[in-house]
Amino acid sequence: MTETAIDRQELVQQAVGALQSGNAFQARGLFEKIVRLPDADPTAWLGLAFACAHQGDGEAALAAVDKLLELEPDNLRGNIFKADHLEHSGDHRGALKFYQERRTTPTT
Repeated sequence: MTETAIDRQELVQQAVGALQSGNAFQARGLFEKIVRLPDADPTAWLGLAFACAHQGDGEAALAAVDKLLELEPDNLRGNIFKADHLEHSGDHRGALKFYQERRTTPTT
């Protein structure tokens, strides 16, 4: 593993640890650094979305999850986060529409 990959992995571990310990401010700063790295893992946007949400910044949380879904439209956690965010912000129809549009069709 290269030094850059080790540094990146350490940064991700710090960000996740900060989020898990309830330090949304630190987590947000770390995730913002991560998403600016070249070839950053798209799921770092989800971490940023959670950190923003924990800070009460719904607009930034939605922007971060939208970026994740732009990169990975089928990301299940991202889709659930967005629908839940819409529901919690009072946009019940938007959440319902979002869930319905992403519902998978059962195979027969």
